[in-house]
Amino acid sequence: MWLYGKALEEDDQTDQAIKIYNAAFGAYASYPEWTAQCVEAGFNLGYTRNYETPEETQEKKLQAYKFLRTVIYSWQRMEDGKYEALDRVRRLQERVEGEMQLSQEQIKEIETQLGIAK
Repeated sequence: MWLYGKALEEDDQTDQAIKIYNAAFGAYASYPEWTAQCVEAGFNLGYTRNYETPEETQEKKLQAYKFLRTVIYSWQRMEDGKYEALDRVRRLQERVEGEMQLSQEQIKEIETQLGIAK
């Protein structure tokens, strides 16, 4: 899937590439490093892309962040400490929260919307 996503990127089919990368996250238990690479690539495409308006760009960044939070929540139960994939994606999450200047209240609200609040 990673190669297919890269091919779609090179063919300027960014939206399709993001879908392919995001579809791979369910394979984490068997292929954590490969899956993390797909999630990171898909996230980065959606997060760094500029859309037609600043509002649309901000909304897409928020969608990418929500997907990242969902991935981390899903994977945390499977992490056995043998791989750095989850840690790498968590560092990405922390970086994005800083860039987006999300407050703890906003993060809790997003977690509640996603049904992953503690």
